[in-house]
Amino acid sequence: MAGSQRQLWYLLKSLDRSRFTPVVVFSEAPVFYDRPRGDIELAVMPLRPWRKLRHFAGRYVDAHRLLRFAKDHRVDLIHCSYQWHYPYALYVCKRLGIPVIQHIRRPGKESDARRYQYHKAQAVIAISARTEKQLCTNKALVGKVVRIDDAVDLETFRYVAGDVLRREYSIDGGAVFGLVGRIKPGKRQLAFLEAGADMLRRGHNACFFLIGPVEDEDYHNEIKRFIDANKMNHRVFMTGQREVMPAVLSSLDVLVTLSGGSVMFEAMACGKPVISAGFTRPQDAVHVRNGETGIVIESKETAPLVDAMLQLADNKPIRDKLATAAQSWAIVHLGCDSMSEKTQRVYDAIVDDTETKQGGESV
Repeated sequence: MAGSQRQLWYLLKSLDRSRFTPVVVFSEAPVFYDRPRGDIELAVMPLRPWRKLRHFAGRYVDAHRLLRFAKDHRVDLIHCSYQWHYPYALYVCKRLGIPVIQHIRRPGKESDARRYQYHKAQAVIAISARTEKQLCTNKALVGKVVRIDDAVDLETFRYVAGDVLRREYSIDGGAVFGLVGRIKPGKRQLAFLEAGADMLRRGHNACFFLIGPVEDEDYHNEIKRFIDANKMNHRVFMTGQREVMPAVLSSLDVLVTLSGGSVMFEAMACGKPVISAGFTRPQDAVHVRNGETGIVIESKETAPLVDAMLQLADNKPIRDKLATAAQSWAIVHLGCDSMSEKTQRVYDAIVDDTETKQGGESV
């Protein structure tokens, strides 16, 4: 399950059914770790990329299908959890006269807010301080931006003993670093392995795991060529998609992320330190706190990442100190209940100001 889907699932599971009845539309069949509640209606319908010219005619077919669906279900509010579907949400909301919430899960260009007409939403949810700050530079969004951080299912993501990766791949000694994400350029697996190759050249016996399914076959082949060229086959392991992520994260010594993501918080909940590099600045990172719950590096250069990885590989007491603080922080600040209640307060505020609430139960 992708991180954005998992965050949506956390919200759906804890949504107050006395206040809201959820109806969820996916553009492709979702993959859930557990079965959806029986009172959540799920629908799958094509929503072709709105801005691609070849889909100019098809997008209106898809949009009209979604409009009919929303009418049939008497929808009062649309929460667009995936930002690339926002044009479809606007199409429906304009014709039904209902409000829309846009959820921004990744920082983008400063021009995106104007280009994609975020100002037409009644609220814009940002998942990080960096994204919130970026959105608030647009005067049209003043008073509309709400920061609601991603959450972790603390009942699921907790430390699991057993060192599943060490056992499965017969690893003896050496620190275990992992990067979790689909194999594609945006996740920067090659940059992670470049840092790993530098460490191995210095005589370290660390291991490096790429955890996630292949999305870009060309990039996957490039990674394999890099591994072969640098003679890393005995220290780099590609696991593919793994279903039992708490056990996998628990068997890492350090999670490395070069593209952010809620997996950082899941690793923290499992008692693992995080290195976040090339994605945000230390002063903008709220939960991965530099030197406290992990290490945050602004630069995308290899050298600072290598230095951070060496620091944690060589010093187990520092790893343990960061890990303990990370887990405590996750338990206090990153539970699902807080995220869900903040989101529902946004729903309440918008529905209270909308005449469509007079039609009855909110959806």
